[in-house]
Order: sequence, then C-alpha cells, then structure tokens
Amino acid sequence: MWIDALTPEIVCDYLRQADLVIEPDELQLEARECRWAVHLPENRMSWFAMTEEGHRRLCTERKVLRLLEAKCSFAAPRVVYESHSGLFDVRTKVPGLVHPQAIFNRLRQDLKLVAQTGAAIAQILVEQHAKITAQDVAGWLPETLEWPLSSVQIRQQVPQVVDDSALIHQIERLLNQYDALLVPSNDRVLIHTDIGFHNLAFNPQTFEVLGIFDYDGVAWGDRHHDFRYLPFAKDVSAMLGAALTVYEPALNRRLSRRRIYLYNAVCAFSYLAYRMGTAPEENSCGRTLVQDMDWCRWVIATLEAMD
Repeated sequence: MWIDALTPEIVCDYLRQADLVIEPDELQLEARECRWAVHLPENRMSWFAMTEEGHRRLCTERKVLRLLEAKCSFAAPRVVYESHSGLFDVRTKVPGLVHPQAIFNRLRQDLKLVAQTGAAIAQILVEQHAKITAQDVAGWLPETLEWPLSSVQIRQQVPQVVDDSALIHQIERLLNQYDALLVPSNDRVLIHTDIGFHNLAFNPQTFEVLGIFDYDGVAWGDRHHDFRYLPFAKDVSAMLGAALTVYEPALNRRLSRRRIYLYNAVCAFSYLAYRMGTAPEENSCGRTLVQDMDWCRWVIATLEAMD
C-alpha cells in the first residue's frame, strides 16, 4: 500500500484520480521523513505516504488543516483532494515568498519589520490557540511533541559532540529544570511547534506575513512552545516582545518569558545532540558546530541573566 519509490510518472497516474492532468516534467519530488512532497503547478502540492507512520502523520495534519479552515481566518494550506485510502492528498499552498535566509537578513536591518512580523505571528496564534478546543481534537491529536529530543537522548549524545565540560554542566542544569516543569491544563492548546521563517510565507515586496504552513509536528501541548523560536537570535530578539504585546492582551493571559527561553534552550541542545556523527564544519540542520554552540551559549547566558 505504501509508496517507498515514487517517480513523476507514478505521481501523474495517481493525480488523475483527482482529475488533475499534469505532465511529469511539471513536478518536483522531495523525500521527507516517511512521506513524499510533490510540488505541482498553480501553487499546489501533493503528499504521499511512504510508510504507515507517514500515513498517520498525513491523516493527522489533514484533520488539523480542516479545523483551521473551519475555525480560523489566517492563511494555511487547504486540502482540496484526499484519496479514498488516505494514501495521498492535494493541497493549495500559502502564496508568497518562502526564503528564510533572505527574510532573516531583511529583518536584521529593519526593527520596525521585526515588530510587524512578531505581531503578525501573534495574531495567527491568538486564533489558533483560542478557537481550537480540546473537544475538537480529543482522541486523535498527539500530546507528545516530536521535537525537542528527550532529555535522556540529549544527555547521552551531547558529550559525544563536544568536550566542553562547562557547557555540558550548564546543559545538564537546564535540562533538570525542563524535566521538572509542570504545565497547567489551561496552557495546553493546539500548537504548531515549529514556527519560524522556514514555515511562513511573506509578501515579497512588503515582507508582510501572508500565512503559515507545515503542521506536521502539531500537538496538544504547552502554548509557550509556539513562541520558542521567536527569540532565536539576539539580532531580532525584539520579535518575541512584539508578539507578546499582541498575544497577551488578546487572550488576557501572561506568558512566562523564562519558560519560552528554556524551551528555546532545549531545542538548541537538541540540535547540538543531533549533530552526533556529523563533522564540525558540516552543516546539520543549516548550522556548523560552532554556530550550534554559539546558539547554546547565547540562550544559556540569557537564562542566567533572568535568574
């Protein structure tokens, strides 16, 4: 049933089920964690399951996208066709520019745009967190996050990546704090878990946020996780403040800055651990070892300044 090998010709055969007649040279295929992503003409894409796990993830994401379409006003992918088996679907993309490095470079030069982007992300999260209820997702939405890595895995792998005993000690101390966190039930909402420039579409002229995509890691969890990447670099750290200025009064709820930064830190530690087996100068998830260590040290210093 699952498709472990996919060609443009096979895709075209499947797409005829959706009454789409597309030539093989009009497609772009990508293998992505037990799924195939296929870029189609006219701002559409199709997803195919490679494995049973890929099928589960596609089914979950489709349910979430339909909930968002029914209850929220912001732009996200829309499912326009789903095969009877659930093996594949066709979706519209969020139109706009998707170029994380270009967006980051632009924001570093424009503090007004940093604030504008933070506010736009907050407006999305106000709806997403408030309009989807526990009853909407009961019985099918995961409550365990796929990322960051578990504290056990981070503790096992980081010493195999770096030999900085002081850094390892600091990581251990913050992991203990992370493991001891208790999340109140009223902080549990539908979370995207991976909000960053790589999952946002922007107006190429004004750099206005046009919408959000990639709900593959979605879960029912702590709302603070959806802010964890906003303070991802000191260059644009004002983005978090701009987001919370919109989010908190809209939902009449104050968020813990320290918890957001702690989640940021555990993600940084996870990326460091994930480097195991990768050469220091090689990119892992877009960064070298030096860059991953710089991220870890920056967020550790930020948390220490909060204590």
